[in-house]
Amino acid sequence: MPCRTPPPARYARLHARFLRLAGGEAEAALEAALVMLLRPRLRVLDAGCGPGTIARRLKAQEPRIDLTLVDKDPQMLSQCHDIGGRPLLGTLENLPLRDGSVDVATAFWSIETLADPYAGLRELLRVTRPGGWIAIAFCAREGAVDWLDRCIRLGIALRGSGRMLAPTRVRCDLTRAGSGDIRQLHCRGPARALIARKQCEQVAQPRHMGKPV
Repeated sequence: MPCRTPPPARYARLHARFLRLAGGEAEAALEAALVMLLRPRLRVLDAGCGPGTIARRLKAQEPRIDLTLVDKDPQMLSQCHDIGGRPLLGTLENLPLRDGSVDVATAFWSIETLADPYAGLRELLRVTRPGGWIAIAFCAREGAVDWLDRCIRLGIALRGSGRMLAPTRVRCDLTRAGSGDIRQLHCRGPARALIARKQCEQVAQPRHMGKPV
């Protein structure tokens, strides 16, 4: 069953609450790692960009990056036109970009909304150049859970906005899709932040047949 995207105003309230309770450290850690990579003309993809919150902050740090924003929701993309990037309508499982066309591909809080997270990770690797970086933050399911984990898991299930992913499975999927040097950034709570590098000798993948842009 596809995940439901709430209207932008409600999404902003729900997401702010999630960051306060669980995802704030993961998001801050991943954003800090990305800032260290930024340089003029770096080609950056924000996949599942939502209203463009992360993209705005990255642009503020380095206004000269070549930024592409992809989201499946036109209402979300309509809020991104002031950022100075290129907004594209598309899904994470079928990104409307050519192979190896970005230097850094990011996905904040979007992998866990997919029916097949591996398909999304594979697409992020496909559009990233060999030696480029993939950065993801996602809701994480660990072996031991406390009341906060249970509350967040229940809230996500009731809203139909995604699911908790096992970090070990996500790492395995990244490796299978063609990434190496996978680093887990320090953060607490039911969320994880990973940054990985695309191998220079990429494993064979089905060729993307979508329309290139």
